[in-house]
Amino acid sequence: MNKKGIWIAGSAIVLAVIGGTLLYSAPNLLSDTNDNPLLTAKDVQENGKMMKQFSITAKTAPVELKDGTKITAWTFNGSVPGSQIRVTEGDRLRVVFNNELPDPATIHWHGVPVPNAMDGVPGITQNAVRPGATFTYEFDATVPGTYWYHSHQQSADQIDKGMYGTLIVEPKNQTIKYDKDFTLVLDEWSTPMLQMSGNLRQSSGSGSMGGMNHGGMGNMGNMGNMGNMGNMNGSESHGDMMKQMYNLLTVNGKAGQLIPPLDIKPGERVK
Repeated sequence: MNKKGIWIAGSAIVLAVIGGTLLYSAPNLLSDTNDNPLLTAKDVQENGKMMKQFSITAKTAPVELKDGTKITAWTFNGSVPGSQIRVTEGDRLRVVFNNELPDPATIHWHGVPVPNAMDGVPGITQNAVRPGATFTYEFDATVPGTYWYHSHQQSADQIDKGMYGTLIVEPKNQTIKYDKDFTLVLDEWSTPMLQMSGNLRQSSGSGSMGGMNHGGMGNMGNMGNMGNMGNMNGSESHGDMMKQMYNLLTVNGKAGQLIPPLDIKPGERVK
């Protein structure tokens, strides 16, 4: 089982646990200080009904995880996590998805009640969106909450490369007011795997290398050449292997000194 997943939490309440990436609900940090901005909606009227229209493009983009560690990620709109979609309960969403990647991809709206045809599962609810092609998703935001969206085409690999973002559906009748609202996405990355596949750029040693294969675990026969993983003899548990393989933790795509502080003043109510 691949380690990748996203946990979603709001106000310290965990809503879903899937694997190894954590999503914590809240907005201003994403839109104000991080590389994954709030996605702007365009109001569109069609057949007498108003919709919030968004555009998402899947493409490769350079990402600096921490000082001296750079990758070429697979992204939604050029950032990891992808641009945040924020709407209000009752809004109808139209998301125009453009695929500029070399491989097919989709968008799955994880945990969001959507029509079957909009669920983004290739081969079941839709055909995968081919390179250079476009697909339009439409659905109503009926249940408030913190959700995530991600590719469902070879999802273990493509999510591991960075193809995920957040979707926030705010309650229509919000009774509690917050001074600050942050969304924090925690992810694990495998620098040994990146080194093995030649897809990691490090200014302190490994030189300039090619694109990224964050989740590429096909050639497991070379695991003996992966630095501190060379002592693996087959007796290690899955958990022990994951601890050694996934050795870099990021908050909204950043680690170490690149993680911005949360600017909170005494007395503020924070979600």
